[in-house]
Amino acid sequence: MKYIKIILLTLVAVASLACQPQVEGPFEVQTGSEDGKITMGPEGGYYTIDIKSSDNWVVETGEPWILVSPANGKGNVQCQVSVDSTLVTEVRKGKIRIRTLSDNEVQDVDVLQKGFEYQIVLDKTSKEIDDFAALESRSFDVEVKTNVDFNVVLPAGAESWLTYKKSELNL
Repeated sequence: MKYIKIILLTLVAVASLACQPQVEGPFEVQTGSEDGKITMGPEGGYYTIDIKSSDNWVVETGEPWILVSPANGKGNVQCQVSVDSTLVTEVRKGKIRIRTLSDNEVQDVDVLQKGFEYQIVLDKTSKEIDDFAALESRSFDVEVKTNVDFNVVLPAGAESWLTYKKSELNL
């Protein structure tokens, strides 16, 4: 009888331990960088972050140029962060927020993307016009690709015979 009670108590103890949630460890986000930030060049690209959690989690970002996949999960998961290329010259800043669902624990990852250097690029740098052509055909278009606004400055003395109409900058 004594052995039956010991066996029953042992079974109850094992059953109670089995019903307790198994904790895999603390909620943790690792970016692989020393400062915990993701830094990208203007061309964008991919970056991997590691999420460790015993709870369900979800990823949120308010920036349309940042995409995280998968955007939710449970346990230890590697997520791929995709950053679109930029056309601007300034650094743009975004934030990825990873939140656990049961206790709302939050960890943020800052995303910094450097901008392109200032650029003004001409498709063609010279244009020849026949001096005997009709006046109506003595015009030409200059196509400029740029990521900054610019002004056109005519050479001194050319204002009487050279004119221009500047188009709107379209990024």
